[in-house]
Amino acid sequence: MQRKMEEVKLADIRLNERGFSNCRKVFVPVDELKASISRNGLLNPPVVWKLEDGTLVLVSGYQRLSALTALEAENPGQYASVTVSMYEGDLTGAVTLNIEENLQRVDLNAADRAEA
Repeated sequence: MQRKMEEVKLADIRLNERGFSNCRKVFVPVDELKASISRNGLLNPPVVWKLEDGTLVLVSGYQRLSALTALEAENPGQYASVTVSMYEGDLTGAVTLNIEENLQRVDLNAADRAEA
């Protein structure tokens, strides 16, 4: 599925709207991700679903959104807007996309991290 990239206001992205919620229930601190975004920029944009009324709902990228929100709080204006991948579809597709994105995300093991 092709999604277009758009620049949106960080504060406009909502969580858990219209029956949609993240499939992950355990989250880790975002300090390393904040440092990476500060050094390298946002390498992988969050996926956002634009509802018919214009509401923006986070589909995947909760950790990235949390890190960006924390960075914006520390440096007002620096992360006021963010590039997102815009999902256009229905609730079933958004839920499926969230599950697929989270299933594909596998942490590097210790040997891979050391080599990297």
